Amino acid sequence: MNNPKFITTCEEDENGDLVLAFPEELLDAMGWGDGTFLDIDVLGDRVIIREVRPDTSEETGVSS
Repeated sequence: MNNPKFITTCEEDENGDLVLAFPEELLDAMGWGDGTFLDIDVLGDRVIIREVRPDTSEETGVSS
């Protein structure tokens, strides 16, 4: 399986917050856009990014 690799730079904004800009090709490939929530974990020298999808059971009040 050939997984594409993307390289980006983490920058600091005027408030001291870190900003990680994602390449447009990655956003398109993942279907991410405005309103997409991501979970980011740093494990050693790797960063794992997962999309967080709303849990519909919380919206309906039904627990699973």
